Amino acid sequence: MTTTSTPAAALEHALRHASRLDAKGLVSALSAGLCARCVLRFAQVDDLALYSPPSTDIRDVMQAVVVSSGEEMPSSSADAICSCCLSVLSDRFHEDVRTQALQVAETARYDVDSFTLNIKLPSAVLLREYSLRHHLAALAPRLSPSTVPVDLKDVLKHLVTDRVAGAMGIATCAAKSDLAVLLEVTHPETVDEVRQIPAIREQLETRGKKRHRGPPVILDGFGAVTRALSAMATPVPSVQTPPSSSLTTLPTCQVSLEREPVYLQGRYLKYKRGLSQTPWVLDGERLGDSSVEECIGDVALPFFHASRYKFHTAGREDVDVRMLGNGRPFILELLDAKKGTLSSDELAALQDAVNRKNDGIVEIREVRPSNKEYFANLQAGADSKRKTYCCVVWSARELTPDAIAPIDAIQDLVIQQKTPVRVLHRRTLLTRPKVIHAARCEVLNAHYMLLRLTTSAGTYVKEFVHGDRGRTVPNVASLLGADADILQLDVESLIDA
Repeated sequence: MTTTSTPAAALEHALRHASRLDAKGLVSALSAGLCARCVLRFAQVDDLALYSPPSTDIRDVMQAVVVSSGEEMPSSSADAICSCCLSVLSDRFHEDVRTQALQVAETARYDVDSFTLNIKLPSAVLLREYSLRHHLAALAPRLSPSTVPVDLKDVLKHLVTDRVAGAMGIATCAAKSDLAVLLEVTHPETVDEVRQIPAIREQLETRGKKRHRGPPVILDGFGAVTRALSAMATPVPSVQTPPSSSLTTLPTCQVSLEREPVYLQGRYLKYKRGLSQTPWVLDGERLGDSSVEECIGDVALPFFHASRYKFHTAGREDVDVRMLGNGRPFILELLDAKKGTLSSDELAALQDAVNRKNDGIVEIREVRPSNKEYFANLQAGADSKRKTYCCVVWSARELTPDAIAPIDAIQDLVIQQKTPVRVLHRRTLLTRPKVIHAARCEVLNAHYMLLRLTTSAGTYVKEFVHGDRGRTVPNVASLLGADADILQLDVESLIDA
């Protein structure tokens, strides 16, 4: 950082003594339609503070340098569109950004004290910068085609950060924050220019002839254009050099906000059979009035002033199965939450609100703030747990002590389970080894018993009881030597392995 007393003096010093563009180079750059700030970028002026004065002041300093060297300053219109940055570095564009940020801030108040600023520019600026690098290298002896200008996004971010911060009422722009401000710049007038690059043009034409499934691949975005230009040592005839300077429209900008998800963890118990874990839709038709997800998420949402939520759990129970005992771990991912943290009293109020609204249906416990790490490990943890179940079993054979002895004797019994018929429509056909760690029978009458099981995660308990037409072996029916079926099933606990 220079210690020269005034911005104008500091800028003049940089242009005279530390610039890659001499007076003739400055004239060449300005004559090619570059704005004053883009001229500084090509001159390799890397002190961003020197870009802060109004564009007219920067141009006045350049004029002093040019004229004192015996050169003539090229004329320029105040409304001219920069042939490189498309005037995203212009003062009037920065006012557009501030106006957009003010409009967004009217309806979006987040409990944050910092934000990150992310900028998305039209890919045409990459092609134009590439073309101008080669054009000016032939006119300015201190430049070469490989001389990369000061990064456009860095300069733009420096120039608009204070405007965005003031509009949002958030003081600090940080490298990392929960709140991201996205500035997306578009310029329809130049959107097709990247087709001058043969590799991009060929990809776009090929895509137009083929039918693709899934979301479209962006072939002319910033990354694709960067890669295509890096493979071009020199401009090909199709690339206009220098680029057109007769542009007529200023780019448009859209400011949007995106907050990192807020995570809430806890355990849920499900007391009502017939309640699915998530909304149950079959062939486009909603089945059931509610779900565990909605019982929890719909109540929690307004506590965080969030726009929507996602519900994640460590495994799932069938719709006709109760979840009892210590409950199933869950995490609620709250999206676009205006309120990111709750006090202990607010968390208690949230938990109480869920439980009161869903009394006798769903209960939540141990609710507390969470994080990405817990979210990432949630499903992995489900695969390492043991589970205990209690089920009501019917047997065609009379349940004598001798009949149930093979079941009571089970200890770490390895079974082989083919994917059950009932889930074949959504799960791959595989044979999966599972473990029945323990079993205990409590006979109710001649043909009915309570069966308590401890199993490895992912065991299909219903199929272990009736055998699923021989797809699970061994099974309770084969151990009894008679048909068996399951009438009711509860998950009693989840145990860490």
